[in-house]
Amino acid sequence: MGLKERLSDSQKKMDEMKAKINAASEKAKEARNMKKEELEESIKYVNGEIDAFNELVDEAFDMKLAETEKKLSDIDSNLDFLVKDTAKTVKGNVEAGKENARLAGESLSRSLNTLKLKASMNVNAAKAKLQEKKTEKDMAKAEDHISDLLDYADRCQEMAVAMALESELTFLEAAAEMADYLEKYGE
Repeated sequence: MGLKERLSDSQKKMDEMKAKINAASEKAKEARNMKKEELEESIKYVNGEIDAFNELVDEAFDMKLAETEKKLSDIDSNLDFLVKDTAKTVKGNVEAGKENARLAGESLSRSLNTLKLKASMNVNAAKAKLQEKKTEKDMAKAEDHISDLLDYADRCQEMAVAMALESELTFLEAAAEMADYLEKYGE
């Protein structure tokens, strides 16, 4: 291989090194975007768990309300049977019983709504606290990772600059030697 070819080959290698540095920079950007997607996926999972819990609370409330209405319906049926066989005073007592049952149902409904609201508030508070802790943890982890990457980038840049300077110096030495060679011996 002649000196001109070696000189040209050396120039190609320097160009390839620059292309590899640019490719590594693009890969780092892609990796940073993947971390963001993983965080969003985790938040979706926690929201799903909270929604499932809220559904369970709603189902329990609906079941209890249906049971109370069934009991009221049963009481009403039984009372109608007794009313046919008893006097007016019994009918008044039945109406009072119905009202008490309705009030008890309303009281139960209010109690369940209160419990549901408290549970929802506790879940939301826990969710916010969990998200806050997760965010703090993710931020600390990301900051450490970024710091490590920046330190590594600094070392790589220092090495790249040193290698580029060494390459340029060697290239210039080769060019000077080639000029001396051509001057002494011709082509």
